[in-house]
Order: sequence, then structure tokens, then C-alpha cells
Amino acid sequence: CTRMTMILHLLMALQCFTTIASPFDPQPHPPLLFQPFIDGWFVRVVDHAQNLSFATIFASHQAPRHAHYNDSFSTLLLSLPATPMRIEQRRFPQSHVSIISRSSSHAGTPSSFRIETDGLGYFDVNDSVATMSYEYPSSLGVRVQVNLSHRVPWNRRKPNSDGPMGPIISRFPLPTKYYIHSFASRAEYVVLDIKTGEIIRKGSGVAHMEKNWGNVFPIAWTWAQAIGFINGSKVELVATSCLVSHLAPKVSVVALRAPNIHWDFRLLDNRSFKYNRFILAQDIGIWEFAIESKEDGRFLALNFTAPSSSFSERLLTPTHAGFSNNTGIGAKESYIARVDISAIDTNKDNKQLLKTSIFQAALEFGGEYAA
Repeated sequence: CTRMTMILHLLMALQCFTTIASPFDPQPHPPLLFQPFIDGWFVRVVDHAQNLSFATIFASHQAPRHAHYNDSFSTLLLSLPATPMRIEQRRFPQSHVSIISRSSSHAGTPSSFRIETDGLGYFDVNDSVATMSYEYPSSLGVRVQVNLSHRVPWNRRKPNSDGPMGPIISRFPLPTKYYIHSFASRAEYVVLDIKTGEIIRKGSGVAHMEKNWGNVFPIAWTWAQAIGFINGSKVELVATSCLVSHLAPKVSVVALRAPNIHWDFRLLDNRSFKYNRFILAQDIGIWEFAIESKEDGRFLALNFTAPSSSFSERLLTPTHAGFSNNTGIGAKESYIARVDISAIDTNKDNKQLLKTSIFQAALEFGGEYAA
């Protein structure tokens, strides 16, 4: 009877773990015997007027056979004009971290949660509105305060459920999941000197918001993101490709949003795209990531390039024991990449729908691709 009661309690707990409002919410994390669990958020702000960009990461880690998170970290990547990428990474005991979900358990309802960390600050999300105040007192000595609004979801018809993985998740159970909460929210920000309170930078721009969660990171991945403007209209794009293992298929996702263009491409080992080309190269101090996709009359070519000197030091990476930057496979990021975009409608005599370049793009290489 006792054993049956325990099984019933476990089934009820697992059922609760599978019902969340939005993928952007804190993910439920049942204890796992042999695998860790990670949950992390990424927010990147771009101010084209001041040639400035910065991003924050917050993530928590649950070790195998543990019932709760036992390790958290936060990172600030700061890219100012004419200066190398600056970075500060902070570790926190889980006793300093409070993660509170306020949203309904019904799938597809708006995201609402707050993460508060002693000595760091808070990140508060309520659907389209979010606020952040984080401190990085050591190597950077700054506090970043951000107000976000006017969220641009992946799919306006399903703003709190649809995301980049789409049917890939059902076709191939990935160990790491990926969700974009907003392509380009409005952002008002201030970067302050912690000691003096002096304003280092203040302005407005656009912000990209996304998250990862799951058990382990891929063995190799690249990720790129850009937000630009053409005649006052936004152009937003994301491209990512990862190798889960040497025995598993490569997974790629490409998305472009522009006036009269809403294109998504998903690749699972060349079975979704009718045509796909992927290039990863380093030549004369330049890193390059290029991907071409052709499907259903749509042809999209993206070419990202960034100077090798513009990349950050390696970011903390989840391992079985927690987050570490000693693994040798942590990611490197640049926020001064350039992306050249060409979108063609092959059903209409190869009509050029979009041809432009965006600067201050983000480019990341991780795992074996970073090596």
C-alpha cells in the first residue's frame, strides 16, 4: 500500500511538472537519477544610435538525484564602441536565489515570474512587460537597469506556445530545448557606475529575449541573431545550428521577420529543408557563419562575419556537477558581427524580396565549433 501511494504521488508530481503556461516561464524540474537539469534566460539589448549592445544571462542547475537547484550564475556581456567585449560572470549559492512563478498552469497563457538573487538583483516578467536590475561589481563595476515592453513573439497567433523548435521536438527528443519570447521588444536602459552612481550609458533600443532548458548542452553549436531597420521597419532574424552528438542528426532553425516576410525554416538532418548549406570558417582573423535555405519557393541566404578579436572569453557552461568555464567548450560571443541577407521568392521569377546588411549582430560559437 505504501509503495502504491508513493507511485501515485510520483505520477501526480510528474503531471504537475508537465503543465506550464509559457515555455519562457521557469521550467518544472523533477529529480533525475542520471541527468542534470538546467534552466536559463538570455536578454540582449541593442542601441544602434549609440553603437552599443549588452546581454545578460541567468541560469540555474540541478544536479542528478537532487530535488532542487543547487547552482546558479549570471553573466553580463558589454560591448561599447571602440572597446573589446567586456564580461563578468558571477556564481551564486542557491540559498541566495528565489524563483517565483506567478502564471497559470494552463499551457499557452502569458508568462509571469520573478527571479530575485541576493547580491545580483531581479528579473521580473509579466507577459509583454519585463524589468531587470542586475549588478556586476567586480571586473565591470556596473549596474544595468532595463525596462522592456511591446513584445514581438515568434507567432502572434500563438504568442505563448509556438517557438523555434516547432515539430522538431516531437520528431526528435532534444536534450536541450530552445524558445524565443520576443524577437524585438522595446528597451529603455541605464548602465550605472556602482561606486559613484554616475550614468555610463543611457538610451533606448530593442531587445531579444530567449531561453534554454533541458539536461545537457550540444557538443557543438553556433547561434546568430540580429535586429535592424529598413525605412523605419524592423528586420529581425535568428539562425542556429547544433550537433547534439556525433551519432545524432544536426538540428538547425532559421527565422526571418521583415515587412511582408514571415519565414521559418527548420532542419532535422536535411529532412525538412529541400536544400540547405552550412558553412563555418575562420580565415585571416574573421569568423564566418553562413547558411542557405530553400523550401516551398523561398530562398534565404545569410552570411555572418565578425573579427576574431571581438569575441568574448568563454562563458560558463553546464556540466553534470554545475556550471564551469574550465570545460574548454564554453561559448564565445561577438556583438559587432555583420550579417548580409538575401531573400528571394523563387515562385515569382526569383523576385528579390529583401537584400540588406545589418550591423551589431550577435554571433556565438560553442563546444567543438568554438574550439
